[in-house]
Amino acid sequence: MNNFKMNKKAMSISIVLLVALTLVLVIITLFYFVINEKGKSSILNIPTQIDSVYSDSDYFDFYFNNAFQKAADGIRPEEGADVFIQKLKDELNKTLFFPAAGSYIEYNHINESSVEISNNIIALNLDVDVINNKSLGSGELGIRYSYTKRFEKKF
Repeated sequence: MNNFKMNKKAMSISIVLLVALTLVLVIITLFYFVINEKGKSSILNIPTQIDSVYSDSDYFDFYFNNAFQKAADGIRPEEGADVFIQKLKDELNKTLFFPAAGSYIEYNHINESSVEISNNIIALNLDVDVINNKSLGSGELGIRYSYTKRFEKKF
């Protein structure tokens, strides 16, 4: 039989190559990440932008409802929607509302089809879009929050 004795201190060459090539691969990967990170320095702060959009919609609802309530004071059902719309537009021109920087608000035109006047209630249905555009250097991130709001007042 074989009378060869194995050296207990020797290692297999395949294990040495495996460890060496793994270290080389790790070093190349880290070097690649360090080099490519220099051009990517944008931080997206999306929760803050979403909070800003919700805050702007709450402020808009508050100020628009205030103008709506003032315009609806003294309106009688027989006067019609035209008188109410003109009073509402006059009140909105007096109301100052400034959304957060980078935000703006769009709402549909107020016309007779959006105003409901019955014998004991006046209501206005409004489609509102709150838009926040944030510049990110090379691009832009936009958030649009659309909702329908109904404003009401009893006579």
